[in-house]
Amino acid sequence: MRFLILLLFAGITGLLTLINLFNLIFDTSFALRISGATIPTDLDFGGCIMLLGVALTAVFYAFLIETEMKTGKKVMLWLAPIAVLAGIITVIEVNDANKYNEHFHLGEQKRLADDYEGAIASYTKAIKMDSTEAYYFSRRGYMQELLKNFDAAKEDYNKVIEMKSNGHSYYQRGELYMLIGDKENGCIDFHKAQDMGFKYMSTSDFDECE
Repeated sequence: MRFLILLLFAGITGLLTLINLFNLIFDTSFALRISGATIPTDLDFGGCIMLLGVALTAVFYAFLIETEMKTGKKVMLWLAPIAVLAGIITVIEVNDANKYNEHFHLGEQKRLADDYEGAIASYTKAIKMDSTEAYYFSRRGYMQELLKNFDAAKEDYNKVIEMKSNGHSYYQRGELYMLIGDKENGCIDFHKAQDMGFKYMSTSDFDECE
């Protein structure tokens, strides 16, 4: 029974791998539905390789079980579910990591094309998938600043400072304060940036701070 279950699992996993590869190669969105539920079929190539590894691991342990049945010798079958589970977790983590990186890089492309609203949308998707990366907030804040969405920009810059307080983060927010006419807070942030060793400042940054 365990042998058949593992082979069935390997077969399903192998099928998912083939569907994902098909979608990846031919840029389609073919989906697999089981009992009304849609199975994710949008893995990248790295995710497909990992998924294939899970399938092969299941096949390997299926034949270990068969060996135990034929020889009567005990093998470390308890490793099977651990190995399969580890493979599944790895697939999910690798795929998620690739996805938020894809959203961020797409945002960078839109930023370079002066599509600031599109860049904000992509950065926001990346943030939803990984809200621990300060750089995503920094980039989105800058796009908000260029679109004159100053409150939204300040909110993102505040988040950056909260997550990763350094000279650049204070300088970036200081520039925003200066832009909106809040010289007092702008000068405070400029001095903090200077105290933290931020090197890319000029004397002109402090012209209005005297």
